[in-house]
Amino acid sequence: MNKVSLLFFVVLLGTFVKAQDITAIAPDTIKTGKFEKQYGNVMVKGQFVDSKKTGNWMVVYKSGLIHILEQYKNDKRDGIRLQLSKRGLMERQESYKNGLLDGELIRFNSSGKPTLKENYKAGKLDGLKTVYYARGQKQEESNYKNGVKDGTAKWFTDKGDVIAIYEYKNGIFEGSQQYFYHNGQLKAIKLFSNNVAQGPYKEYFEDGKLKVQGQFKDDLKVGKWIEYDEDGKVIKTTRYKKGVSK
Repeated sequence: MNKVSLLFFVVLLGTFVKAQDITAIAPDTIKTGKFEKQYGNVMVKGQFVDSKKTGNWMVVYKSGLIHILEQYKNDKRDGIRLQLSKRGLMERQESYKNGLLDGELIRFNSSGKPTLKENYKAGKLDGLKTVYYARGQKQEESNYKNGVKDGTAKWFTDKGDVIAIYEYKNGIFEGSQQYFYHNGQLKAIKLFSNNVAQGPYKEYFEDGKLKVQGQFKDDLKVGKWIEYDEDGKVIKTTRYKKGVSK
């Protein structure tokens, strides 16, 4: 890419970014009144009151279809914000209060199905977060408080089977980590305290019979660890001290 082409690209990129981010637009000569300005292939429309963005602001494609619609109060996003594709399909839906995400955020794929749903409070994740597979099935479901995971988080196969459940508190592991076979049978369970593995560990065969059992202390294997075959017979016993086998 030569210098002229690079300069053109940088200018074009800057224009595109500015049009996408209405919050960056400041009045040139308008203190109070309507604002309309072309940025590349889109038109930005809105209203200033005392040099502050107010009411509905839009980014509009040449076709006349709306690309972005968002609401302002005292120069800050306040209310619903929608982002649509050139075909008029919803790409993103958000809610703001006093310039910060507040409420539900939803992202959509090109088929119009949600790929992500999150809940916010004063700009931080707070409440249920759900991630989806491309065809719309639930992939992950977790709870947040004050921006970090807090409570139960679950992961699913594209057929809806639970494959893992973790427990969190203030963003760290606290409680159990459970893994499951596709038939719903528990595969393994491990306990955590303050983000560190502590206590008994158990692993199972797909039919529910015990496969491995042992203990963790401060994230390290300790004591006697026993392995079983599918008939319940002990096939191996190993003793550990601070994670090292004896």
